[in-house]
Amino acid sequence: MTTTKLVLFSILDVCKIHEQRLQVALEYLNPFFPLSESRFLTLNNNDLGQLEILTGRFAKLQDVIGSKVFPLLVDSMRENVKGSSFIDLLEHLEKIELIESVEFWLELRKVRNFVSHEYPDNPKLMVDHLNKIYEATLKLLSYWQGLHSRIQTINLPD
Repeated sequence: MTTTKLVLFSILDVCKIHEQRLQVALEYLNPFFPLSESRFLTLNNNDLGQLEILTGRFAKLQDVIGSKVFPLLVDSMRENVKGSSFIDLLEHLEKIELIESVEFWLELRKVRNFVSHEYPDNPKLMVDHLNKIYEATLKLLSYWQGLHSRIQTINLPD
């Protein structure tokens, strides 16, 4: 097995850990969503901790897939995208049907950027972002599970 494939499968294992942590956080948080401003203001430390797991693992999973899995996967498939921009990589992934659309992935990246901003003086905006992250997490997990299954069936050259 090539070094690239070994690294890819190791990164996939990391993604599975993110997925598992997200599933636990979603199970805990599901009764809270969609989150309202009044409910947000009454969350206890355990609830907030689960929100931290949700937002952090969402960001990590989205980032690892985009920055590591995608490039390693196309490299393992011997697809020629060396030196391409990230948008070019996404367009290629769309063309070979590994993402539904460039816009889908860019929207997930946009939501991921919400994670890095906190607005303690604006709970309404925080709740808005958390609701978007929750919905995006469901989409990301669904996408990830499909991608992971698909990778298992791709005949990657040695």
